Amino acid sequence: MAKVSGKQQEQQMKDLMKLFDEINTEDFILEVERKPAIWDFRIEAYSNKIEKPNSWSDILKNSIPEFEEKPVGEQNVL
Repeated sequence: MAKVSGKQQEQQMKDLMKLFDEINTEDFILEVERKPAIWDFRIEAYSNKIEKPNSWSDILKNSIPEFEEKPVGEQNVL
């Protein structure tokens, strides 16, 4: 993994905050509610190491324009 400088980290955080400002909070909450693997510890999917990240990925695809076109490294930061 490449080392990131302080200025690069700062820019990444600014970009991330700008991106989050563009997300409709209510829609994001609705997306999370539709994915119980993220929040409902009573179900088996909550402990599933594949299903939970896939649920987050689905939410980000639906919430962030052009998420799938972003470089994998940037997707992982999100």
